[in-house]
Amino acid sequence: MCIGCYCSKEEFVLKIAVCDDEKIYRDMLADILNKYKNINAIDFEILFFENAEVYRENCRQNEEPDILLLDIEIGRQADGILLKEYLREQGSCTKILFTTSHMEAMQEAFGENVCGFLTKPVSEEKLFYYLDRMCDFENQRKIVLVGKEKEIHTVKLQDILFIKSDGSYSCVVTKEKEAFCDKGLLEWEKELEGARFFRIHKSCLVNLKHVLRVGEKADLDNGEQLVIARRRKKELKEAYKQYLIDQV
Repeated sequence: MCIGCYCSKEEFVLKIAVCDDEKIYRDMLADILNKYKNINAIDFEILFFENAEVYRENCRQNEEPDILLLDIEIGRQADGILLKEYLREQGSCTKILFTTSHMEAMQEAFGENVCGFLTKPVSEEKLFYYLDRMCDFENQRKIVLVGKEKEIHTVKLQDILFIKSDGSYSCVVTKEKEAFCDKGLLEWEKELEGARFFRIHKSCLVNLKHVLRVGEKADLDNGEQLVIARRRKKELKEAYKQYLIDQV
């Protein structure tokens, strides 16, 4: 049996962390974040850290936040840059939005999972812009799967690479695991409508988020190559092109 149990916007609580050594800026960001919550009628948890070491210790003991508003210059050192590198080495998926009063430090701040830069004092309009792009609730939804042996798997929609047909079962594939259930691809296709999944042939739905290139096959970011049905190739290229445009 397979249960497609999604967390809605109201059920899923995003975690946003603010790491800044100056209370005035922590309070300023808190006001803007709370205003964003009220305007959009959504909920997220806001966590505050006054230095990089406290943030690192929190991540060692708790689930890491989804978004980190990180000051480049914490104290007298570029601890924000060092924290970004530490998170990269740890394989963190946290999206980073840097805040800074020192634009000359931005060059060192580019890197994996860095989504943008805000100058202090932070503009409400610009922070709202980035939050709209980063608070991707559709992809944060979770699916609970009950497999062949009644084992339970929970995966985020954004972590699914593809779903393939496996006889009378289907197999949900992530970078870490494969989970089987008895839901067919047609059911998955209906359930995932609007979630950027595309049926590349009769036996496979691919998550466009993990597609690197569409050629003779679909190249995924984990190194796998998926076969594309000839009659689906043109539609896939158009869907993938639109997906890329929407990310800009």
